[in-house]
Amino acid sequence: MSRSFMGYERPDGSVGIRNYILVLSMVNCSNTVAQQIAAETGAHVIPIDCGCVEVADHHRRTCLALTSAALNPNVYAVILVGLGCEQTDHDKIMADIAASGKPVSYIGIQESGGPRPAVAKGVEIAEKYQAAAAALPRKEFPLSKLVLAVQCGGSDWTTALSGNITIGEMTDLVVEEGGSVIGLKKYAVYSYEKGRACPDMRGLIALADYFNVSMDYLAGRTDNPDINR
Repeated sequence: MSRSFMGYERPDGSVGIRNYILVLSMVNCSNTVAQQIAAETGAHVIPIDCGCVEVADHHRRTCLALTSAALNPNVYAVILVGLGCEQTDHDKIMADIAASGKPVSYIGIQESGGPRPAVAKGVEIAEKYQAAAAALPRKEFPLSKLVLAVQCGGSDWTTALSGNITIGEMTDLVVEEGGSVIGLKKYAVYSYEKGRACPDMRGLIALADYFNVSMDYLAGRTDNPDINR
C-alpha cells in the first residue's frame, strides 16, 4: 500500500510539512532586531553568534548554514536581517535563496534608520509573507518526497524498549517508500566542526545531498559548492 503525507510544495520541487516565515539574523549585531520582528509577528527566528571578523573557512560555513536554513522545505519565505556592515554577503545569500523560487527580503538596520524602523519594516514584510503563505494549499504527496532528520534527545531505561524501536520502524517505512531519513547527533556535528572527527563516506554523501553541495566543498577543498576538484 502506497503511503502519503500532507505538505506544502516549494518552487524547487521540495515539500515541507510546515509553512514557516523565517527571520534570519546575518550577524550577532542584528539578533535583537530579528528576534523582535519574530516576536511581533509569530515568525520563526534564527539568531547567530558570528557573521563578522571570521576567518575564511569559518565564514564559508556560516554562509552555508544560513543558506541551508533558508532552503529548508518547511520555510515558505525568508527575511534576512543585517546591521549593514557585516562580513556576510547578503546579496550572495539572497541570490542563492531566490534561485530556489522562495520569496526573500533583506533589511539593513543602518540603512533603515536604526532598530525601530528596521523592526517596523520587518513586521510589514513578515505580515505580507504570512498572508501569502496562508493562501498556499496543503496537498497530498507520496512519502518519497519526505526528508526527515532524527536525533537522540536523551536516553533512559525505556528508550530501547519503545522510543528507539518506534523511530526505527518509522525510518524503515519512510525509506521503503523512497523517502530520506538523516540521523546525526549534535556531538557528531560539534566534533566535525572542531576537527575532532570526520564523517565516513556514507555520512559525507548524506550531508552533501542534504545541503545540495559537493563533497569537496564540505571538505574545504574548493570554495565552489557545485563542483568536485
